[in-house]
Amino acid sequence: MALIDYIQKRKIPLNLASGYIKQVHFGIGKKSFFALGLQNKNGGWELRNCFQKHCASPKAITIIENHNPNLTVVEGMFDFLSLLVIQPKWFDESDVLILNSLAFATKVNPILEKYSELNLALDNDNAGDTATQNLIGLYPRATDRRNCYARFKDINEKLIHHGQE
Repeated sequence: MALIDYIQKRKIPLNLASGYIKQVHFGIGKKSFFALGLQNKNGGWELRNCFQKHCASPKAITIIENHNPNLTVVEGMFDFLSLLVIQPKWFDESDVLILNSLAFATKVNPILEKYSELNLALDNDNAGDTATQNLIGLYPRATDRRNCYARFKDINEKLIHHGQE
């Protein structure tokens, strides 16, 4: 019930999220925990609950492929899930790359090169600004899409405050 409450507080419909995330049980030392988990491409898990943000190794990106010529790039699990709520058309017309860490933004060139259009929906903070500008510099076909949540740190913050609009 705690994870259902957590995802509802983040304004993500449970039926939408259930196709992408799972309840994951894990241990740290002798303590046991549970969290929402999104599996990455190397079999690791990005783990979130209302108290913690962890990764079960190996840390890697997650890519959701719909076999589209366009790619939307987001930072994390809740950015992706929020995008499905706020901009479902983007998801219908685009594959999605979830970086799971901005450190991967400089390591995904082979993936980015495959797409004819890149939609960048990174966070509205200094790190997101830098990564967005770097990617636009490398890929002129990349577009900064943060205008859809310009007054908020990220897509999920907008969803929490304003809903689907």
